Amino acid sequence: MKIILLTTFLLSLNPVFAQDSQSFSSVFKSFFNLFASEKQIDCDDGIDRKVIDSTIEQDGQKIAISSVSLEYLNELFQELANDKEIPFNYPEDGCYARAHKMAMILDDKGITSAKNFVFGSLFLETPKAHNGYVMWVYHVAPMVQVRTESGLKNYIIDPSLFNRPVPEDEWIELMRKNKTMGEHPIARVSYHNQYTYMPFEEETKKRFSYLDKKNMKKTLHEYMAIQRTRENAKLHSNTSDINPP
Repeated sequence: MKIILLTTFLLSLNPVFAQDSQSFSSVFKSFFNLFASEKQIDCDDGIDRKVIDSTIEQDGQKIAISSVSLEYLNELFQELANDKEIPFNYPEDGCYARAHKMAMILDDKGITSAKNFVFGSLFLETPKAHNGYVMWVYHVAPMVQVRTESGLKNYIIDPSLFNRPVPEDEWIELMRKNKTMGEHPIARVSYHNQYTYMPFEEETKKRFSYLDKKNMKKTLHEYMAIQRTRENAKLHSNTSDINPP
């Protein structure tokens, strides 16, 4: 039945779509999401995988974002955290590339994330860092909304800092407070659409650009190499402790 409806839909498209690939892509994605959501709800494991598209607003700008159930978000988080091409254990730099890769993966699943950029004198203690801590002037991660009994709530997907998706305020609080440096203010929290790659971009992008994807791949490859070198060194060190020469 779905195939028949999809075929009818495509045959009924106005020829103008043939000249406007952006409009066609947008309409087709909306139609696909309709069926994708329906299919996801029918899964036998009881997880609600319905995706509902909406918007959030900041400074008068509306930004596209999807809402999902917390159970489905937990599932998505684990899939992203296990991606072997994303160096989550190298937190010193590259958050923009990690966030972009995750946003692209989510987009392929019909889920629109927003980018949440936090600016300030950020200091975070983490065993993943070479020196045991990181210092950032900004940090970014994908954000989606979770449907709760009290309404929609912003959740952050950031496997470099957490082992689960967390509410936005919990994510920000981790970067605002720490044992060594105490409490320090966050300068600004800024929402952008999923296509934004770096902070302070003047142009509002409407797609994942080729140059951004090229830079993303290069950055992830470079930092993944460093992560693997660290992991191998740590493994060798642990082995030496167990079996001294």
